[in-house]
Amino acid sequence: MPEIVLNLHATRANVASRSFRYDEAIRDLETAIEIAEAIGSAGNQATLLNNLGVVFSQCDRYQDSIQSFREAERICLRLDEGPSLASIYANLAVLHARKGEVDPMEKALREGERLIPGSIGRRQEFFLKHARGLCLLLGRGRYAEAAAEFQVAIRLGEALGDRHLVSFDKVHRAEALIFE
Repeated sequence: MPEIVLNLHATRANVASRSFRYDEAIRDLETAIEIAEAIGSAGNQATLLNNLGVVFSQCDRYQDSIQSFREAERICLRLDEGPSLASIYANLAVLHARKGEVDPMEKALREGERLIPGSIGRRQEFFLKHARGLCLLLGRGRYAEAAAEFQVAIRLGEALGDRHLVSFDKVHRAEALIFE
């Protein structure tokens, strides 16, 4: 029964987040995280912490976001969960780029990319290329390099059928080309 309640809160949080009702999403995610911890489901806890980090980021609560990602990272390292780590490192890199923190941004990108190709799949590689492009665009102003990273991300994303993120990458690539 607790798993059903956990899934209910996680689903409600997802719907609330996509509807820009971030306070609701945060409450439901925090409740789901507590349930996951209580039932000893570390994998679910890490996933939910990652999702909470994304929601905090959408609210411009960067320190809370980083804290959520770091806690998810600790759990994933303990579980040897490479694909989740790649996503976490990509998210951390973009957050640090937005904050203008170059060294932590580069470190997060290196940590994520070190997982390629050993323990992650094409989706995580796609997400890391997306993140590197954003970091080069946002945090460094290295437009030609950003455009090249976005081009690789677009190719990977199209092969995966991810039209949503690819559409953003196409806009970011065009922006990089304009400023190049």
